[in-house]
Amino acid sequence: MDIRGNQYKIDLKNRKFKPLETGVKPMTFNDFDCEMAERSYFGYYDLQKKEAIKFTDDISEYPPPHIVAVYFPEDRILDPVAFAELHGQDYDPEMDFPFMPLHEAYCGPVEESYLADTVMTNQEKARTQSQPAEKNSQEKVAGGKKEKTGKIRRQRPG
Repeated sequence: MDIRGNQYKIDLKNRKFKPLETGVKPMTFNDFDCEMAERSYFGYYDLQKKEAIKFTDDISEYPPPHIVAVYFPEDRILDPVAFAELHGQDYDPEMDFPFMPLHEAYCGPVEESYLADTVMTNQEKARTQSQPAEKNSQEKVAGGKKEKTGKIRRQRPG
């Protein structure tokens, strides 16, 4: 599989992506989320470090542009021969997906991925929490009168 020029050999049996370049760490299928409805895998990849990235749910800033969203097809499309063997079947090129020696993963900006919703939600939470909290005893209305509770009660005109 090719992720923007970084090539990996798919090892379905061991659920790994083995880099063809020396010095690059292998990745596992667990580094990515399986999208059952889409029949694909999805995750984030650092093009500089050449590794999969996971984000926490509290992320509030977009990562740098060298981190991209990555999508690639399910196991039986990635390697239909190994998929058939792992399931005790013979690969039939007329009935199964065609074997392709190299799949190119789709890479897109993080801002167009699921992470964008999380970042926007967390930014909105941060804005809401960072607004100065109004103290109960602070006068909110001109001409207000403090009640015993410390809150302001608006006086009637006249």
